[in-house]
Amino acid sequence: METGLATYAHRVLLDTADLVDWTVAYPPGGDPSMLPGTIERSVQIGGDGRVSTDVELPRHRFFQLGNSTHCFPVHQLLCETGGTAIFHELVLHHMLRFCHLETGNSGLEAYRRELLFEYGPHAGEVERRLSASAPAGEYDRLLKQYPLIGRAVHYSNRIVCLNPFAASILRLRAGARPVVEIGHPLSPLDRVQAPPGDSIPGSPLIGMVGGNRPGRNLSKLIAALERLRLGSFPDAGLALAGSGYPPEGMPRFVGVTGRLEEPEYQGWIREMDVVVDVRSPHCGETSGSLLEAMRAGIPVVLSAGGSFNYLPSDAVLRIPEDSSVEGLAAALEHLLCRPRLMRSMGERASEWARDTGSRERLRTEWRSLLDSALTVEETPVARRQRALGAAWAEPQWGMRCVVDGTAVAWEFGGRYEISLPEGSMAPVYLTLEGSGAVECGTEHFDLTRSPSVLELDSTCLTIDGEGVLTQISWQVER
Repeated sequence: METGLATYAHRVLLDTADLVDWTVAYPPGGDPSMLPGTIERSVQIGGDGRVSTDVELPRHRFFQLGNSTHCFPVHQLLCETGGTAIFHELVLHHMLRFCHLETGNSGLEAYRRELLFEYGPHAGEVERRLSASAPAGEYDRLLKQYPLIGRAVHYSNRIVCLNPFAASILRLRAGARPVVEIGHPLSPLDRVQAPPGDSIPGSPLIGMVGGNRPGRNLSKLIAALERLRLGSFPDAGLALAGSGYPPEGMPRFVGVTGRLEEPEYQGWIREMDVVVDVRSPHCGETSGSLLEAMRAGIPVVLSAGGSFNYLPSDAVLRIPEDSSVEGLAAALEHLLCRPRLMRSMGERASEWARDTGSRERLRTEWRSLLDSALTVEETPVARRQRALGAAWAEPQWGMRCVVDGTAVAWEFGGRYEISLPEGSMAPVYLTLEGSGAVECGTEHFDLTRSPSVLELDSTCLTIDGEGVLTQISWQVER
């Protein structure tokens, strides 16, 4: 597919083909003929996240997750089967909201379940806030306040991310699941094709690279360039190298390339004097396009926040996330008037990006991921698990759903004989509170008025009393 995640996957597949015999599952719209020639098996995921019943998925599974609609089937399959989730960013709300709601009433109910799972008793309030109309940029910012990654974290055996900022956030939510940080591989520089000289819109040339989307603050950058052109750099130009930029209505000093083939993309980057990335709010993503600019030795002006705070301070110029147009223009002028500083920043940026995006680092880290897969999946927390959560599933065993407590829960009152489905295995975990008791074989547990987790050694149990049950989970046979 022509997406950043597909490009990332292609690099991983290409450079690890001798380490693992991959099967590739791809969403609708994917073209398996684009896969590296070493990949012999592929299967399409249905739009609902299911694969054909005659396809047996491998025991060890890696799921790439981003906020694009292409990731919806991948997310659904993860929640169905479990596996290692690779979080390319920490917001999935745009994707889940759009993909659920486009399917009508059933999708609306599924979307509301997502909100319940993540936000519990506050889910209705969140839905009401998101039902109000707002300009695209403002609505994008609102969605990012509610990332909606809870189910993806919950159904993961292990979590992988691409920068220290994302790792710090995910470790707060991962429980006992391992969280592993790896680098972001870059494309091999087989060929660089310089753009035609008459297509470059000005000098010095400022660039924004990668796809445009709400939050990249393109209008602020254009206004900063206008200010720069009124001052010390009247011939300055702006190049927008990537997809999603408005093709018309731009000032004459702005050039829009559209999506480029790799040699042209690399050539455009190397014509730029400074690259700007002032995205806000930050979603914990690692920008592959920014790494490409840094590898090319281009000094970068970027917004402080998220993963950008972890880039080497001598390789980038950070400005506050809420900087004004005047502040951005001043930062650009500061660099452009200091060629020696630009050169030293570019050299440090290139050194750092070449290391984090190298083939050697990719192979080392993925060899470790693959080697540890066996160990991780044999531990109790990572074994294939099934759960019934009150926030997601319909009420069970005659209980009823309540949403006015500290968490969505099923309320019970009486005696309940519970037998889990065939193939279920102990240990079984109950999260509940109330008065009365839980009996399991010869075991007897008195309930408490504060939430507690009971570990039971049988899949048949009895709840006798009154209170609320938040979740029950258990293991299943392979």
